[in-house]
Amino acid sequence: MFETRNIKCMPLTINNHHKKIAFGVMLLVCCIPAFIAFACDENLPPYEPPIIPFEGTIEVVYFGAPDSGFGATENLLSIYLTIKYPFGVFDETLQDRAILRADLEIVTNLRTGYRKDITLDDRDIVEIRSYKYNKFTKTLTMDPGDVITFFYGWDFKDNDGFFLPDIFTTQTDSTCSIADTIYTTDSSDFQIIMRYPRKISTQAFKIRGTAKLFSQFAAVQVPFDQYSITWENMTSRKCRGNPPK
Repeated sequence: MFETRNIKCMPLTINNHHKKIAFGVMLLVCCIPAFIAFACDENLPPYEPPIIPFEGTIEVVYFGAPDSGFGATENLLSIYLTIKYPFGVFDETLQDRAILRADLEIVTNLRTGYRKDITLDDRDIVEIRSYKYNKFTKTLTMDPGDVITFFYGWDFKDNDGFFLPDIFTTQTDSTCSIADTIYTTDSSDFQIIMRYPRKISTQAFKIRGTAKLFSQFAAVQVPFDQYSITWENMTSRKCRGNPPK
C-alpha cells in the first residue's frame, strides 16, 4: 500500500545572486517546451531507402536433353542468379561475416497453381574467387567489380513433384529419325522401319529471385522476367537423319 503524508513547505529565501540563477533556470524551463514545439513543427527530411550496393541478374541456359538415353526425365534448365558489386557505388572493399542466401521462384501459365520455390546457399555458388570467401569463418570480401553466382539445375518439377513436360504440347521433329531393323522369324529377311521419336516444345517461364550477402544490406531483388526455351525429349545428336529417297 502507498502511504500518504502531509508535507509542509518551508519559505524559501533567495539572495540576489541566487535570484539570477533561479531566473536563468526558469527561463530555460520555459523555453524548452517552445523549442520542442518548434522542432516538431519542422518538416522531416524525405525518407531515403538504404543504399544497396549490388546489382542482380538472372540468366537461363538450356543445353537440351543429355546424350545418355533419351533423357526426357534428365532434362535440366540451368538457372544462374548473379550478384555484382559494381564500380561507382562505394568504391571500397566490403568485408564481413556473410549470409549468402538466395531464393528463386518459377511460375508458368501452362498449369494453374504451378510453382517452384528454391532456396540456395553457399554450397550452390559456382562463381566466386576462392580467396574472397572463407568457408570456415564465413567471411566474405568483395571489391568493386566482383560477382557471386548461384546455380540451380531445374528438372521441370514443381513443389509437389509434378513433371511439367507431361502436359507440354509437342511437335515431332521430322528431321530426326532412327532406323529400326525388323527381321523375320527365320532371319532370312528384314525390314527397316523409320521412327521419329524426337519431340520439341517451345515453353516460357517466369522467374524471379532475391539474394542477401551481408546482414547490413537489404536483399537484392530481381523482379519477374520471362524466359523462353525449346524443350526436347531427346538430343538431336542421336538422330541419324532421314533416309535418302
